[in-house]
Amino acid sequence: CAVVQDLYHLGSRGIEYDLLPFLRRQSIPLMAYSPLAQAGRLRQKLLSSAAIQTVAENHSITPIQVLLAFVLAQDGVFAIPRASRVSHVQANCEAADVVLMDDDPLKISKAIKIARKCIRIVYENIYFAIGIKVLCLILGALGIANMWMAIFADVGVMIIAVLNAIRTLFVKNL
Repeated sequence: CAVVQDLYHLGSRGIEYDLLPFLRRQSIPLMAYSPLAQAGRLRQKLLSSAAIQTVAENHSITPIQVLLAFVLAQDGVFAIPRASRVSHVQANCEAADVVLMDDDPLKISKAIKIARKCIRIVYENIYFAIGIKVLCLILGALGIANMWMAIFADVGVMIIAVLNAIRTLFVKNL
């Protein structure tokens, strides 16, 4: 009996592109470790996600059970979640009985992609604003730019950043 053990959870899904399809073709199960994203701040981000909260409410389960149910809903995937208390083991067993609607995993996945795209736009705005301010400081130190040019540049950066941020309204279409 062969099994492959790999990191797999809602926030770490890289194996879905190559490894998981290969394992399915070969009829080899995947043992997902850390299915609850136990390491780092990612778990808190996932648990506080509006999409995960909504799915949890729709199914009357906890957000942690949503994370586990997502992994267990995948064909040929088993999970080994960490459980330090008997209540955790019981909650994990209940997650195995959860049947996510066909589009629930897609909603969660899409919400995470949208959030990543929005964060990238925020960083673009931050880098752009800092770059223009540094340029104005350098030009001011060289005597090329005056206070009015700096004010004009600052207002221009604000307008461009707002227009760039408006793109987040259209990120729904991934």
